[in-house]
Amino acid sequence: MELISENLSVANGPIYDKYKKLVIETTEKINIWNNHIKELAKDSNGNSRNPEKWESIAPIECDYFPDCDESVSWGDIITGLRDTPNNKAPGIDGVPSEIWKLVMKEKAPTSNLAKLLHKIICKIYY
Repeated sequence: MELISENLSVANGPIYDKYKKLVIETTEKINIWNNHIKELAKDSNGNSRNPEKWESIAPIECDYFPDCDESVSWGDIITGLRDTPNNKAPGIDGVPSEIWKLVMKEKAPTSNLAKLLHKIICKIYY
């Protein structure tokens, strides 16, 4: 991974590991983020693949949007990342947008983080 800029941000600042120990070493931080994202992807409660869970949240009757049938390109993902604000509190996943933005300079998803992001978005989208 490369740093986006020399400015201190969530992506290149210190983080806590799961034992609440402050970590500043880049390689250690990458491993911490990698492990955190792996834990999120495990879906330990089974909600992501449970239709009943989502049917109660989103109504089945909805408008049809043909644009949604088109595939998501890497360029679409980069555009979305570019429009995502920096220095905001992370969402429920605990991953700040600056982490996802580390892949913005890739022409195609080649790094492990870019491949993961592309895979997640494609699974969500389809």
